[in-house]
Amino acid sequence: AFSSTSPARADRIRRIPFGLEINELWLKERRRRHRMAETRSRHRHEKPRRRGKAEAQAGPSSLRTRVVVCVSLVLVAGAFLISEVSLTSRAKNWRVVVQQTGAFLASGQPAPPAPAPPPTETAPPAPPAPPAPAPAAAPVAVPDASQPTAAAVAPTPELQAVAPAEPAQVGTPSSELKSCLSFIHIPKAGGSNVEGLIARAFGYNQVVENPGDCISMRKIEKDVRFWGMCDDRLKCETKKGCGWSGADCCFVNASFAPQPPKNTGKDRCSFWHFPPSLDPLLASAYTKDCDAFCVVRDPVTRFLSHWRWRHLGKTGCSTEALEKYTKEKLELAKDKEILLEDCHFNTQVSYAFYGGNPANERICRHIIKLENLREELPPLLKKYNLDKIKVGKSKSRASQGCDIKPTEETMRLIKEFYAEDFKAFGYPLP
Repeated sequence: AFSSTSPARADRIRRIPFGLEINELWLKERRRRHRMAETRSRHRHEKPRRRGKAEAQAGPSSLRTRVVVCVSLVLVAGAFLISEVSLTSRAKNWRVVVQQTGAFLASGQPAPPAPAPPPTETAPPAPPAPPAPAPAAAPVAVPDASQPTAAAVAPTPELQAVAPAEPAQVGTPSSELKSCLSFIHIPKAGGSNVEGLIARAFGYNQVVENPGDCISMRKIEKDVRFWGMCDDRLKCETKKGCGWSGADCCFVNASFAPQPPKNTGKDRCSFWHFPPSLDPLLASAYTKDCDAFCVVRDPVTRFLSHWRWRHLGKTGCSTEALEKYTKEKLELAKDKEILLEDCHFNTQVSYAFYGGNPANERICRHIIKLENLREELPPLLKKYNLDKIKVGKSKSRASQGCDIKPTEETMRLIKEFYAEDFKAFGYPLP
């Protein structure tokens, strides 16, 4: 501290008491600042050296890591190349198998993978054995109720002229069964009860009456084809929201005649109530992959069942009210409102036969009468491995009771409107 101060000046400073005290304090402060500066300088020079030492220590480990990563990448690339070669060779093998299979299917004889060696003179080849005859297909029994009678289905002269030597009965399906069974729901013919059978068989024990029930059923069982409202494979030409419920409806197309009034709810029906004879796409959805069955009912009891369920509270339980209701509704359904009240007045032949004509091919391969449901449905389910479905007491919506005898005029209107149903399904005229 005194290196830059002359001896005389230093001596003068020491001889002044007040100045001595001040200068000693000043010297102490200078020494403290000098030590701090040296410490900072030493730290600045030591930190880079420490980082370099750490990097030098971590160097070999980092190098090993890089080597391991590079080797791993090389091994993975080699595995991909080997798998590529293996897949290519397998594809070639499968291509050969497919070609030989195609040749076998085309010619009826298996294509040999390599030419056979020529026969020797001492051992001539044996003649090929004759092919075994194919086993005859067993005939499929169809309930009597599902077969139209001779009086109900009379072939026209044109059909007789083009028929083969041994013509099959008109409307009779072939004997080969498909792998599954679809259900065509005819309104007021026990359709809701039949839908409930398959629902309970797969664990849903509630009445199926709205689309929410179908969502719950699909969560329980994802693969089975449900029936009616819950059959999600059904499609029609124009399928969209009904407007009166959360379900979808099938609408009439431009070729529909007579055209019902639009935007009144009379140009559509719930898709599971819509007659498939009026929509080719819907008919195909029922029959393309599965055999379809339907349940029919006596036309009089079917008509009265809808009246009790839907209109009894409005008309009252009397023969006069029933006659007035019958005349009003059937006249509307006959003229231009064929889809009246969600298709509850449509004829049953419009569900069972193409074109609604019993002389045409069936849409419903199996036709069961509601009156014989417990006897005829279990054997049918057994043919399609649906033994899990048990036919028993069903849960359904109950109708109000009203036991009256319809008037003669009421019966005449019903017989006239549903004449084809009486005839096609063998119900006696009342």
